[in-house]
Amino acid sequence: FMAAQEAVSAHRDSQETPSEVMERTSIYDSLIAFEESGFRCTTCNKVYKHKTSIYKHIKYECNKEPMFQCHLCEYRAKRMSTLRSHVYLKHKVVPLPGKAR
Repeated sequence: FMAAQEAVSAHRDSQETPSEVMERTSIYDSLIAFEESGFRCTTCNKVYKHKTSIYKHIKYECNKEPMFQCHLCEYRAKRMSTLRSHVYLKHKVVPLPGKAR
Protein backbone atom coordinates (compact mmCIF):
# COMPACT_ATOMS: atom_id res chain seq x y z
CA PHE A 1 0.00 0.00 0.00
CA MET A 2 2.79 2.44 0.88
CA ALA A 3 4.56 1.76 -2.41
CA ALA A 4 1.39 2.65 -4.30
CA GLN A 5 1.00 5.88 -2.31
CA GLU A 6 4.63 6.79 -2.96
CA ALA A 7 4.19 6.12 -6.68
CA VAL A 8 1.11 8.34 -6.83
CA SER A 9 2.93 11.04 -4.88
CA ALA A 10 5.98 10.86 -7.17
CA HIS A 11 3.76 11.04 -10.26
CA ARG A 12 1.88 14.04 -8.88
CA ASP A 13 5.14 15.79 -7.98
CA SER A 14 6.48 15.29 -11.51
CA GLN A 15 3.49 17.05 -13.08
CA GLU A 16 3.72 20.65 -14.24
CA THR A 17 1.95 23.19 -12.10
CA PRO A 18 -0.74 25.32 -13.78
CA SER A 19 1.65 28.29 -13.78
CA GLU A 20 4.36 26.18 -15.47
CA VAL A 21 1.87 25.09 -18.14
CA MET A 22 0.83 28.72 -18.69
CA GLU A 23 4.48 29.84 -18.89
CA ARG A 24 5.30 27.15 -21.46
CA THR A 25 2.16 27.98 -23.45
CA SER A 26 3.01 31.69 -23.36
CA ILE A 27 6.51 30.99 -24.70
CA TYR A 28 5.05 28.91 -27.54
CA ASP A 29 2.34 31.47 -28.24
CA SER A 30 4.96 34.18 -28.70
CA LEU A 31 6.42 32.07 -31.53
CA ILE A 32 3.07 31.57 -33.28
CA ALA A 33 1.12 33.84 -35.61
CA PHE A 34 -2.53 32.96 -36.16
CA GLU A 35 -3.60 33.34 -39.78
CA GLU A 36 -6.64 32.38 -41.81
CA SER A 37 -4.72 29.40 -43.19
CA GLY A 38 -3.68 28.17 -39.73
CA PHE A 39 -0.90 28.66 -37.19
CA ARG A 40 2.38 30.00 -38.60
CA CYS A 41 5.75 29.55 -36.90
CA THR A 42 7.34 32.99 -36.76
CA THR A 43 10.80 31.41 -36.83
CA CYS A 44 10.58 29.37 -40.05
CA ASN A 45 7.15 30.35 -41.47
CA LYS A 46 5.78 26.78 -41.61
CA VAL A 47 1.99 26.74 -41.26
CA TYR A 48 0.00 24.14 -39.32
CA LYS A 49 -3.74 23.56 -39.21
CA HIS A 50 -3.81 22.57 -35.53
CA LYS A 51 -2.26 24.35 -32.56
CA THR A 52 -0.99 21.08 -31.07
CA SER A 53 0.92 20.41 -34.30
CA ILE A 54 2.76 23.71 -34.14
CA TYR A 55 3.55 23.14 -30.45
CA LYS A 56 5.21 19.83 -31.43
CA HIS A 57 7.01 21.59 -34.30
CA ILE A 58 8.44 24.20 -31.93
CA LYS A 59 9.39 21.64 -29.29
CA TYR A 60 10.96 18.98 -31.53
CA GLU A 61 11.69 20.39 -34.99
CA CYS A 62 12.24 24.11 -35.48
CA ASN A 63 15.99 24.84 -35.44
CA LYS A 64 16.65 21.49 -33.72
CA GLU A 65 18.97 18.68 -34.76
CA PRO A 66 17.28 15.29 -35.38
CA MET A 67 17.36 13.33 -32.11
CA PHE A 68 16.19 9.86 -33.18
CA GLN A 69 18.92 7.63 -34.68
CA CYS A 70 18.22 4.60 -36.88
CA HIS A 71 19.89 1.51 -35.40
CA LEU A 72 20.52 0.11 -38.91
CA CYS A 73 22.08 3.09 -40.70
CA GLU A 74 23.14 6.71 -40.23
CA TYR A 75 19.63 8.15 -40.76
CA ARG A 76 18.36 10.52 -38.08
CA ALA A 77 14.83 11.89 -37.65
CA LYS A 78 13.24 14.68 -35.67
CA ARG A 79 10.21 12.56 -34.75
CA MET A 80 9.98 8.94 -33.62
CA SER A 81 7.08 8.30 -36.01
CA THR A 82 9.26 9.41 -38.94
CA LEU A 83 12.03 7.07 -37.81
CA ARG A 84 9.55 4.17 -37.54
CA SER A 85 8.41 4.83 -41.12
CA HIS A 86 12.03 4.96 -42.29
CA VAL A 87 12.90 1.63 -40.64
CA TYR A 88 9.83 -0.02 -42.18
CA LEU A 89 10.23 1.46 -45.69
CA LYS A 90 14.03 1.34 -46.07
CA HIS A 91 14.97 -1.73 -44.04
CA LYS A 92 11.69 -3.70 -44.26
CA VAL A 93 11.68 -4.14 -40.48
CA VAL A 94 8.16 -4.43 -39.09
CA PRO A 95 7.63 -3.38 -35.46
CA LEU A 96 6.50 -6.16 -33.14
CA PRO A 97 2.79 -6.07 -32.22
CA GLY A 98 2.20 -4.57 -28.81
CA LYS A 99 5.70 -3.12 -28.61
CA ALA A 100 5.91 0.27 -26.89
CA ARG A 101 6.03 3.17 -29.29
